Amino acid sequence: METILKQALERCKMTQKELAETIHVSSQAVSKWVNGESRPSVDNVIEINKVLGIDLIKEMTKNNFRGKKTMKQMDLYELNNYDMAKKEAKSILTEAQIETNYSHSVYVLCERLLTAVIGLTYHQMIHNRDEDDEYTYSDIFSNLEDYFDDEYFEKVKGLFENHLEYNFYRMGGDLFESFGESKMINHDYCRDSMNEWYKFKKAVNKSPASQIHNELLVALTEIIDVN
Repeated sequence: METILKQALERCKMTQKELAETIHVSSQAVSKWVNGESRPSVDNVIEINKVLGIDLIKEMTKNNFRGKKTMKQMDLYELNNYDMAKKEAKSILTEAQIETNYSHSVYVLCERLLTAVIGLTYHQMIHNRDEDDEYTYSDIFSNLEDYFDDEYFEKVKGLFENHLEYNFYRMGGDLFESFGESKMINHDYCRDSMNEWYKFKKAVNKSPASQIHNELLVALTEIIDVN
């Protein structure tokens, strides 16, 4: 984000101080944004867009996070039940300072989505059909990146909004096929993860263009992009 902001300032021939005065924040705040020490609030992002003509929310939510360090390097096998997934989600959100920097509504949405994604990733590891693929803790964040991926699989084009939704569809298919057969490992864990996903989707679908939704997108980039 800091590179984009620097380039926009240069293109508009505007100093950091001038931007600060225009959008009514301190020069120190703009300096921290430009140096990557902090990120602007959603309100400030909107004002920056008006002045510099750059949509930082869009830039910050592009699918360009691969290769970043993850916050913890746990063995994915440790996250083998719903309670562990919930606990780990809270731990990740604490480290990313989501509860401190965002509204409670955004925190709850992040917690639901992250808990679901941890369960999805564990499910993919256990029920991996491609023996050449190895799922690790970092794949939790790779899956989360899929929330921003608008490139569809050709065979499901038009049916799903992004790859993450498609992944949960596959997870649910495995789940429902296994009812009454008791063949699935951690069947309840899979079911609970799906429930969190549906709760998340229902809440987001109520107001996809709202301020909360924009804050959610920025918060998710904080989770993915933190080093």
